[in-house]
Amino acid sequence: MLGSNRVQTLRTQQKSDGFLKVWAHWLRHAKFDGSQTPEICREVVLRGRAVAALPYDPVLDEILLIEQFRIGAQVAGVDPWIYEVVAGMMDKSGESPEQALRRELVEEAGLGDVKLTHIVDYFPSPGGTDEQILLYLARCDLSHVVQGAVFGEQTENEDIRVHRFPRSQWRDLLPSGKINNAATLLSLMWLDEQLDAQREF
Repeated sequence: MLGSNRVQTLRTQQKSDGFLKVWAHWLRHAKFDGSQTPEICREVVLRGRAVAALPYDPVLDEILLIEQFRIGAQVAGVDPWIYEVVAGMMDKSGESPEQALRRELVEEAGLGDVKLTHIVDYFPSPGGTDEQILLYLARCDLSHVVQGAVFGEQTENEDIRVHRFPRSQWRDLLPSGKINNAATLLSLMWLDEQLDAQREF
């Protein structure tokens, strides 16, 4: 592991084994002045890798966002029904990121014919979770998508509503707080930047 020679793990202990798996790590690590920290404890939520994609129709110049209930927003005291890109965990053995993403696009938005372009891989909150998000653009035809249609896996109690917007209008949604997560904001800003620069992707 990169940088592991600068970290000494003393012991680990599992704290939770539910939907979220939490582990405590007691460790010491090198400091920038050449010394070492005392023994410290850091807890981490194990999530693994997730895939996410912004559906975009270049002919209509429209984007698709999904809306669903999010417990984190509820606990934080804000509207828990927020707009997001299509996303899901890579939880099937041997599944590539692209395969996982195509599965999620069908399950959450009914989109089966897409062209994927990789944007960036990033850690949304590396101070508390190992989750890594692999972010993509999904070029597709949105003309057949019914505004307000509901999707989601019944076995997972998913209740997901789709929304189509002209690409130029997404910034108008910011004051409402409906777009408030990194994957959605990153992909929208990236798409605007690519089109403003007239880059091919």
